[in-house]
Amino acid sequence: MRKWFVQFKLELSFLFKSWIFTPLPFLYLIWLLFSMNTNQDGIHGNLYRTTYETTHSLIFILVTGLCILIGVYLIRRDVGNESFEWHQSFPVSNFIFISAKFGSALLYMTIFTILMTTTYFIFATNENIAIAETMTILRFFFVQYEVTFFISLSLGMLLSVLIKNRFVYLIAFCAWMFGTLFMEIFIINQGELFYLKAFHLTYLFVDSVLINGTWGIELMKEEIALQRLFVTTVACFVLVIIIFILNI
Repeated sequence: MRKWFVQFKLELSFLFKSWIFTPLPFLYLIWLLFSMNTNQDGIHGNLYRTTYETTHSLIFILVTGLCILIGVYLIRRDVGNESFEWHQSFPVSNFIFISAKFGSALLYMTIFTILMTTTYFIFATNENIAIAETMTILRFFFVQYEVTFFISLSLGMLLSVLIKNRFVYLIAFCAWMFGTLFMEIFIINQGELFYLKAFHLTYLFVDSVLINGTWGIELMKEEIALQRLFVTTVACFVLVIIIFILNI
């Protein structure tokens, strides 16, 4: 356990000391404050709908892209290095190596989830929205965000293990676009292949029943539960594949 925590702290330090990743949560918070403001011109004044149309269905797509990038970066930083074979001689198993990277990245991405829920709670409180309704909404989106990060990190890490050159960043970009915008616009909306919705990375579609608030969440409850189970299972399977490949 001590080895895992040492590796975990090491991976976490790379994220929080990076000049690229460190300021992103602050920029995200500023964007949240602006996007959730219902007093802007052209905004209909409904906090939940405003938040869904901007934060959940659009801004969150960019955050998902960042999540995939981090997954690629953390693996490539070591696996893409020529000294990685020498690194494997350390008394640290690939399970500790991968799980520590995954845990540190997930903790970093959880900051974005916490910022979203906190900002929404403050706006909801200022608008005197019932606490029970607010907590139902925040509970739903908190879990959905984390499930999305779970599969996105796994996907990014798998790509980086399979493709050991810089071309992996282009492939990761294509995977991000395919799993979000392309999937929604061309496969689901135009192709009407609705049974492939589970493969969408965020499951927060622009045109969704979820835009209607708590009753939309209640209506989609069973479908979302099955989607989360499927995605979590796939993500765990992907992590096992990553460890298996590194052990070869």
